[in-house]
Amino acid sequence: MATMRCPYGCISEIPRRDLLFPVIKCRQCHRRSARSAFGEMNESSSDAISTPNNALAHHNRMTTPSSQRTIDGAVMARIETLMGLTSKWYTHKSDRMNKIRNIYSAVIRCCMNAEMTTNFDTKSLHLLLNSGALKNMWHLGADLEDDYTADRDKAEVMAFADYNKAIRDQNLLYADDSGYLDMRIKGNDRPGYMVLNVGNPIAGGAPMYGMSYVIYHDHVKMRATFTATDTVQMNKSQPISCDDAVSFGHLSQILLKMSDAKLTELCKIATGKTASVNRESDFIEAQSWGKISLSKDIKAFVIYMPDIERCNVAPTGHKMLPGPIKNTTPNSSARTQFFTLQLQRLRAFCAEKNIKLHFEHMETGQYMASLQARPRMMAPAVL
Repeated sequence: MATMRCPYGCISEIPRRDLLFPVIKCRQCHRRSARSAFGEMNESSSDAISTPNNALAHHNRMTTPSSQRTIDGAVMARIETLMGLTSKWYTHKSDRMNKIRNIYSAVIRCCMNAEMTTNFDTKSLHLLLNSGALKNMWHLGADLEDDYTADRDKAEVMAFADYNKAIRDQNLLYADDSGYLDMRIKGNDRPGYMVLNVGNPIAGGAPMYGMSYVIYHDHVKMRATFTATDTVQMNKSQPISCDDAVSFGHLSQILLKMSDAKLTELCKIATGKTASVNRESDFIEAQSWGKISLSKDIKAFVIYMPDIERCNVAPTGHKMLPGPIKNTTPNSSARTQFFTLQLQRLRAFCAEKNIKLHFEHMETGQYMASLQARPRMMAPAVL
């Protein structure tokens, strides 16, 4: 058996004898495509865990050839309306349908090829380097009295308890009207959050959470689940369920639940047109499962240098300052030495692990709004 990715993003085991034929039928989405359009997947360098596999199995059971055609038809109907592809612009209906179908395929390919990123506050770089891994809010000791913490926990239970036994069991411990009974939530059982950065714009997928970011290796996609947007916001507008989270092989299903603005943006990006960008919460959220190691799972760092420049001139005690230099004076040697040391540590780490590194200096407003693709990055030279 060979692990193959079909042109629409599905990952499945295909008998090697089937690869001898010029056309192959995907065993997940049931679409037929040319053999040359299938790609063979390499074995992940990180341990896979059960949640994405359970999501994959769930949607495999739910998706039949007829249901996939229904999904395709519903998404293409939305694309037709949003992109203004009405019949009056085309002499033949087949021309119009081919145009719609081509845009749909381009959107799926664009999502498949998108980088997965996590934005972070530049001042936290030293904490990231110290830990050697990305931590979620539960690792860091989230305050259970905080409203956002309660909203995040509720959304995770609603979306992932059916896939993840640890979350399901934890929920039974404190699901009563009096509130949380015990701090039993473990970081290792909960996801880390990423964004599918479609079009790979220069600021990463969610710069509202921080101007610097990391880019993951593609194998992390294989142990992630995906939702149409932020799970907390989804759950506030309408109760979320396990059907809202899909594996990488079923990205087409989240297009049904995506906002009109976001789907329009994806269509424009996929077809090379100028698109507006919403940086608030309208992004494709990815939930990573299992430990995210800086040395094994990170492909690149992008550091937003104006953040460091602002920290150097910030008043003593300002909230933007990292703890170790909180009480230092503006433009002091202590601040300069602190950030110089962190950047040296980062360069050395990237050189040792062959991780790419890019320093961005773009003005903040332009950086946040830009859909410009990031320049090609090179791995730093060994120090």
